[in-house]
Amino acid sequence: MARAGYNTSGVVVPEVELFGDWAKASQLLHSLPALITAGNELGQRSAAYKLKALVRHNIIHGGPPGTTWPAYSEKYAKNKAFSSGGYGLTSASFYFKSGAYFRNIKAWRTAQGSWFVGLTPYARTANGLLSLSTVARILENGSDLRGIQARPLWKPTYDQFKGDKRTAGIILWHIRNQIYIATGVRGKITA
Repeated sequence: MARAGYNTSGVVVPEVELFGDWAKASQLLHSLPALITAGNELGQRSAAYKLKALVRHNIIHGGPPGTTWPAYSEKYAKNKAFSSGGYGLTSASFYFKSGAYFRNIKAWRTAQGSWFVGLTPYARTANGLLSLSTVARILENGSDLRGIQARPLWKPTYDQFKGDKRTAGIILWHIRNQIYIATGVRGKITA
């Protein structure tokens, strides 16, 4: 029970009686930095793998919603129809040309602990002439020199994912979850 009294200077001197599970509260305060670090790591990893899955989904389904990829030039379509045995081309086919682009979309963690989603830096086209990162830039922005129209994938997919806002939400959820798992205490955490 809390009572308050007055001393001679007119300052309130409270009496405080603690109640509740102070062992959990003490454990939480002691382990909070490690729980935040673990939740942050798990959240970044989760967001990276969700974004990777969304990029691959958009490739399979012909682009991000609301994005229209232009048809191939007639010359390129004829060349590809001949070299692919007459199979039809769609606007997403370039991303599947050899399968290398699709297979090399990865989520990875750097030595500093940051997570990335993209094409692995060492990945190259099937003929080895270009890095897949170069191919991605050409497809994303187009190339007047090569007569290739833009087929944006990464920026529209990141916008569809809701970008940094969703990533922050996923990280905060994982931090809250780590605190709850470790201590049984639910917390409100905001960025």
